[in-house]
Order: sequence, then C-alpha cells, then structure tokens
Amino acid sequence: MGQVLTIFEHLGADSSIVWQFGIFFLTFALLKPLLFNKLLYVIQLREEKTTKLEEVANRKFNDANRLAEEYQVKISKVHQEASDLVRNKKEEIVQQFKTKQRFFENENNGKIDLEVEKFAQGLKTKKVEMKSQVEDLANDVIKVLS
Repeated sequence: MGQVLTIFEHLGADSSIVWQFGIFFLTFALLKPLLFNKLLYVIQLREEKTTKLEEVANRKFNDANRLAEEYQVKISKVHQEASDLVRNKKEEIVQQFKTKQRFFENENNGKIDLEVEKFAQGLKTKKVEMKSQVEDLANDVIKVLS
C-alpha cells in the first residue's frame, strides 16, 4: 500500500483522493438508475431495432427472390404450354390440309386419267381416220398417175 501512496504523491494527489473516489462512486450510484440505465436502454433498443430491421429486410429480400423465381418458373411453364398448343394446332391444321390435298389429288387424278383416256381414244380415232384418208389420197394419187 505504501508504494501506491508514493505513486499518488508523485502524481500530485493528496489525502483528499479517497474523498474524491467516494464522491465519484456516490454520484455514479445516484446517476446510474436515472441516466445510465436509460441511456443503456436506448442504445440497446436502437441496436435491437436496427438488427431486427436488417433481418426483416433480408427476409423480405429473400421472399422477393423466391417469388421472382416462382414467377419465372410459372412463366416458363405457361410459355412451354403455349408453344405446345401452337405446335399441336399447327400439326392438326397441316394434317387437315394434307387430307384435303390427297382427296383433291385423287379426285383430280381420276378426272385427268379419264381425260387422258378420252384424248388417247380420240387420237386413236383420228389416227385411224387419217390413215384411211392417207390411203384414199394415195389411191387417188396412184389413179391419177396411172
């Protein structure tokens, strides 16, 4: 204890230092419930609200990201369904046109075959007529020349 007093004497402290410490602790004890506890409460409340607000903001940000992902998944699904529907309708329409085309082709092919057959028959008839005329003319030429 003697060394401590020596250090205080070198610092310029006298015997009133004990009274000063006593007054300081008494003042601290009186002000603690009135000022320091309220100040500590305000600081803790501010820290809690700040931390809580940050946590709420993070939760809301995560919720927003989750909703955005769900939205993208649903949009992709609807887009795929629409594409499938368009493709199916297109295939159905193409199939209907192909069926109609085959029907008209078969119908027209039958008509064309009939027309070709009639034309061929007409050609045969004309050919026979022309041969008979050629023979008649040849006979006439031979008669005239003889």
